[in-house]
Amino acid sequence: MRALLAAFGLAGFLSGCATFASLDLPRRMPAFGDPPVPIPYRDLRGAVHVHSRYSHDSKGTFDEIVRAARKARLDFVVVTDHNTLQGLREKMDGFYGNTLVLIGTEVSTGAGHLLALGISEEPDRNQDASEILRRIAAEGGLSFIAHGEDKKKRWADWSVAPLTGMEIYSLSSDVRADGHLAVGLGAIALPPRLFFRSVFDKPEALLRRWDELLRERRLVGLGSLDAHAKVRLLGRPIDDYSTMFRVVQTHAWAHELSKGAVLEALKQGHVYVGFDLVAPIRNFLLWAESPKGVTLMGDEVKFGKDLELKVFVPRSGEIRLIKDGTLVAKKKGKFMKAFVTSPGVFRVEVYRRRKLWIVSNPLYVRS
Repeated sequence: MRALLAAFGLAGFLSGCATFASLDLPRRMPAFGDPPVPIPYRDLRGAVHVHSRYSHDSKGTFDEIVRAARKARLDFVVVTDHNTLQGLREKMDGFYGNTLVLIGTEVSTGAGHLLALGISEEPDRNQDASEILRRIAAEGGLSFIAHGEDKKKRWADWSVAPLTGMEIYSLSSDVRADGHLAVGLGAIALPPRLFFRSVFDKPEALLRRWDELLRERRLVGLGSLDAHAKVRLLGRPIDDYSTMFRVVQTHAWAHELSKGAVLEALKQGHVYVGFDLVAPIRNFLLWAESPKGVTLMGDEVKFGKDLELKVFVPRSGEIRLIKDGTLVAKKKGKFMKAFVTSPGVFRVEVYRRRKLWIVSNPLYVRS
């Protein structure tokens, strides 16, 4: 039976979508401490870049998406079907119980693929990428480059603007990078969680690209799935949402669980990427403190000799502080603080059992 499931999964990979056998693996969610600084936000866990039946290469229903989100204890899901907002027109967005579904679209442009959020009309794909971005921005929407370093779907022009951000991790790209044979054999030999651990790699190319771009511009980083629930066996998805939702999440520090608040958090970069595959996480925070107040990751703060960066991790890990793409400090534990000696772009990576666990968005220290 496992060989049959793997065969179906491998067939899906050959068609260009992440697919794999999955089982529902219940896990106890640990308790998380609150950050040691008062802020008017909540840490909301979300799945970004999800496809449904409105995409040509997906058969997933919104009921399946929401059930999977509840099992994964997600607060929100961002559905981005290929070149369509039909789900939005059919009013499939909004609350399903306590789960918020946001609907955007994945736009196929001449330069590659873009996630467009917070818009009400599909962009014209015949226009060049820069014009598409301008139209998204004019509507008050957000734009993110999707799977930009994927060999099959690589983004062609990193100078385009105005751009909100980029995916700094793509699950589908990560799995495909191991090759069809290795993926097929892994799916046969390993249970789902161990299989994911075997193919999970730090997104070195995407992080390098992000650090290069951050030297010149603000750019929000997201963790994405590119989930399709495409391959079916006896009516059930093999590449099922609930397993994928437990691999990586994008966490948004938002005022409340609402469409406007989540989109604002994504826009401002009050966001971090958490790999639930390594360990569940909530309430991680990077911030700066000075006599003038508190500044969160994603925001800008003026350099001063009394400016201090602080990091809080509810569960112990190896905290690495990165400035302008270079490691400048590391510490094991739940808390780190460091005085800022010069302006720069600061972000944090946290490791647990030698695996990348958390990636923060940057805090911009300006002169």
